[in-house]
Amino acid sequence: MNRKHVFVPLAAAVAAVAAAAGTASAAPVGPAAAHGCPYGAICLWPGPNFTGGRSDYYWCGPFPLNLVGPISYENNQTRGTVATFTFAGGATATSTAYQANAGFGTKRSIVRLVPCS
Repeated sequence: MNRKHVFVPLAAAVAAVAAAAGTASAAPVGPAAAHGCPYGAICLWPGPNFTGGRSDYYWCGPFPLNLVGPISYENNQTRGTVATFTFAGGATATSTAYQANAGFGTKRSIVRLVPCS
């Protein structure tokens, strides 16, 4: 038997196993990946149209905020998870995963986020 024939299939098998292992270890990706929000998080940008420095929230909180809309957010948490935003004065708004908004809370002060309420 020619060694060339023995090593080529072996190399192909090793490459296939390595490719499968890489695929199996990849983290789940939700629809928000288009804007860079990791799966399992709700992400906020301080400006409209996903501008400014992004903040990622993974835990239930609550988190105090000091933002004036319009802001942007992507709720890329587990499907169906509800996040609650609180405005100055106590009014609230919710977002159910998956959801994104490029101009949320126009001219309103957003004072609190509870990612999983």
